[in-house]
Amino acid sequence: MEPEVGNRASRAERRIHMTRTIPRALLVVALAAMSLHLGTQSALGCSCMEPDAADLLANSDAAFVGTLVAVPDQPAIGAISSADQVPYVFEIQTVYKGELDTPITVYSSRDSASCGLEVGLGNSATLFVDQSDDGWRGSLCSTMGPEALADGTFEPLPFGQAPEPPAQDFARWALLGVGAVAGAAVGLSVVRARRGRRTGP
Repeated sequence: MEPEVGNRASRAERRIHMTRTIPRALLVVALAAMSLHLGTQSALGCSCMEPDAADLLANSDAAFVGTLVAVPDQPAIGAISSADQVPYVFEIQTVYKGELDTPITVYSSRDSASCGLEVGLGNSATLFVDQSDDGWRGSLCSTMGPEALADGTFEPLPFGQAPEPPAQDFARWALLGVGAVAGAAVGLSVVRARRGRRTGP
């Protein structure tokens, strides 16, 4: 009888051990799965289409090549989120669109998981930005390498100078100017003629 009692005790101990071990194993698996899920969400948080320089240039308010020189610290208010807007300060090398001065501050999300700018300090990039009430806005999806517009297709602009109007606008203004001068000359001739009549014999 003693061996049977011993076997029963061993089986009971194994059951107790399994009862304690299985929940722990399940907890470890659950934590690992959660960690993997969160990591995947973070990696896939920002999804950008393949950038096209011409499209980005046409659909942005301004475009420039600049070097990131500062990311000023912002006081945290409440919980910190990857979508919080923070300032990125760039020294401009080349302007391709818009009236810009250097340095320029561009606001973007704090983290690339929320499509925030992914430019390291001292590195250069081409940024296509939009103007809002709070200033210039940029994102990971509207940023390309520093040579994106440097193939000769796109004409750079001096700082602070807007793009020149099309040639037909120049012709129109020239015609208006000529017309104004001609009108002034005719008016002056009429005035002189009237004065001549008044002072005539």
